[in-house]
Formats: sequence, C-alpha cells, structure tokens
Amino acid sequence: MIGLCDCNSFYATCEKLFRPDLKNKPVVVLSNNDGCIVALTKDAKSLGIIRGASYFSQKEILDKNKITAFSSNYALYQDISDRIMNILKSLVGTIMPYSIDEAFFIMPENLDIDELRSTIIQYTGIEVSIGIARTKTLAKIANHLGKERKAGTFILKKEMETEILKGISVNDIWGIGRSRANLLKSKGIFSAYQLSQKNDIWIKKNLTITGYATVSELRGSPMVNIDIPPLKSTCSGITFSHSKSEYEELEEAIACHCTNVANKLIKNNMNCQTISVNLFTNRFLEDYIAPSAIIKLTDPTNYIPTLIKAGKEILSKIYKPANFKGCRVWATNLSPSGSRQMSLFVSEKEQDKIAKQDKLALIINDITQTYGRKSLMCAATNNREKNDLMSREMLSPCYTTKWTDLPIVYI
Repeated sequence: MIGLCDCNSFYATCEKLFRPDLKNKPVVVLSNNDGCIVALTKDAKSLGIIRGASYFSQKEILDKNKITAFSSNYALYQDISDRIMNILKSLVGTIMPYSIDEAFFIMPENLDIDELRSTIIQYTGIEVSIGIARTKTLAKIANHLGKERKAGTFILKKEMETEILKGISVNDIWGIGRSRANLLKSKGIFSAYQLSQKNDIWIKKNLTITGYATVSELRGSPMVNIDIPPLKSTCSGITFSHSKSEYEELEEAIACHCTNVANKLIKNNMNCQTISVNLFTNRFLEDYIAPSAIIKLTDPTNYIPTLIKAGKEILSKIYKPANFKGCRVWATNLSPSGSRQMSLFVSEKEQDKIAKQDKLALIINDITQTYGRKSLMCAATNNREKNDLMSREMLSPCYTTKWTDLPIVYI
C-alpha cells in the first residue's frame, strides 16, 4: 500500500508553530513583496479570504476579522519541511517527496497509520493528514478524505474504491487539470468512477499517455512516476521592493542572485558552464526595457566568487541608466560535479586551483547550513541575500535557522 503524508495549511501552520497566541486564530501568508495571499488556515478561508487574491484587496476583511498576516519566510518553511521528511523517513524507510509539504511512501505492514501521524505531530508540532491506498493517485484521494475526518487519516481499501470513486469529481483527480476536466464533462464523464470505466483506446485518444497513467492508477495499477528529473537549469530572480537605478545597487543584487544560484547548484551536486543575466524595468510603462546577455565560463563550476565575477561582467555590458524593477540570473549547461570536462589546455596548476575551489564550496555550504546563510558571505553582496531585495514588512523570525532568532523563555 502507498501512503501520502501531507501537511495541513503548511506555510500558515509553520507561522503558528512558535506563536501560541495564534493557536485558534486565522492566519494568512503572503507572496514575494507582500503581494498576494498564497496560504491560509481553514478558519481564514471560512471568513471569505481568497487564495491568490492581492493583499490590498483583502486588507479590509483581514483587519475586520483580526486575521494575522505574515510575509513569506521560506527559510523557516524549508527547515520545518526537512525535519518532517527526515522523521517520516526514519519511521517508514524510503520516501518520495512530491513538494515541500507532501511525500509518498510505502506503508510498512507493522506500522499503524494513526500512530505514524501522531508521532510526526508530536515531534514537529505540524498537523498532517495521511492517506493510504493501492496507488499514488488513489492515495491522493485517501489523503483528501483523511483531511475531512477528525482522525486525519484514511485507508482506502480495494473493496471501497468503487463507492469512493463515484463520489469524486473529475475536477478533484490528481493529474486531471481544469481543461481536461471540462473536456470530460462535455463528454458526460463527471466522476472518477465513470472515467475509470472508459476503454483504453478512448482514454489514450482523448487524454494522451499521461491521462492513461492516471486512469490506470484509479483502477489500482501503479503507473505514475514522480522521480525528479536531473536539473537542466536553475534561476534566481525577484522583483525589487523599490526600483533600482544605480549601478552599484544592481551589482549587489546580481551578486545576491549568483550566490543563490551557486547554493542551488551545490545542493544538487551540479556545475554550470553558462551564466546569463537579465534586467527589466516596469513592463506596464512605455519605456520598458529588458537587457540581457550570456557568458560561457572556461570550465564548469559552482564556486560562488567565479559566478559573481561572471555576473558582474555581464552587468557591465548590458547596464544603461533606467529604473529597473528587478533582475534574474540563470545558470545553464549543467553537468554533475563529479564529471567535469575541462578545457584541453588547462594547466596542472589551474586544475589544482579548481579542485581547491570545489572543496571550499562544500565547506562554505556546510558552514552556512550550520550557522545560517549570512554567517559567511562574499563582500560583493554587502552582507545581503536574495530575500533582502524584496519587501517583507511582516516577516517572522527564522526560529530554526538563525541563532539570533531563537525564542527566549523567561523563568
């Protein structure tokens, strides 16, 4: 049997974890630059708050109902997610993470589902729901049913599938998007059960091979693969809290993005050989511009100073006076760190230098992982990171990733 562990209202629950005063109160979390509502608790939703709506359009309802709003604290969310995944893995063995707050796993025969859920909640303080079924798609349905039960769990057994699927709309099937759902409804198919009864030829013709995999899973045959493909490119970009026109400000922002890109490469054990930088002004104005350029590095690398140097070189070529709204840095032409293909004419001295840079990159990553991202930084960033470039007026402390933000208890 395949299980799915899903954190309930994850971002909002993380914010409430260290705020006991908000235990039974509604909470929402905002997107970058405090623009839109991206997460909210169930009680906030019941008050009429709309996910995806702009913060300013919901401000009156938030104030009227005394709903607490938080800026996105990605460092906190990722750290809590890592803890949950590690605990789940220690209890069930191999897990298959699907998103920051979801993971599939094979349910051990000797483990009780309610005991598994209570252990995760006890160790992390985060409410989770768990669904168990024969396939990943059915586990998604079981998890949804578990959220509606007080126990927070649900086991979808084979003999229950027909009746359960009759009550599941095609809109709620994992892997069936809005356009496909509308197509199915136009052909008289409204429930998951009706879809599962269509013949294979019809399904492949109307839903392609990916739709066929979903339908096969509804029938109890595992076919959906969620293996993460190798990283082909990575990007760091953000809209500034306020427009930047000074060259030095943009240089600092590029350095922050290059650092972020390098950290992503190190985490995925990859090097890049191509760096591109893109600046952009407000696209709603008539004088909109978006200059960009690319540099191919001599040798593949994930060494932060090398990427920052390349980013600054590109900036010097594309910069022109303007009020820039944001910038992006892309790393492409990626390859595994252990299989670097160097230039034919690289000297032994240069090879030794690159080897030392590889070791140094890992050491820097270990230090920042242990003592926080700002514990060791390149001077070019002016001790700032990507998140410092945007507006986060309601940011909560990084309780689990910064020593300075540790909660203090007075006795």
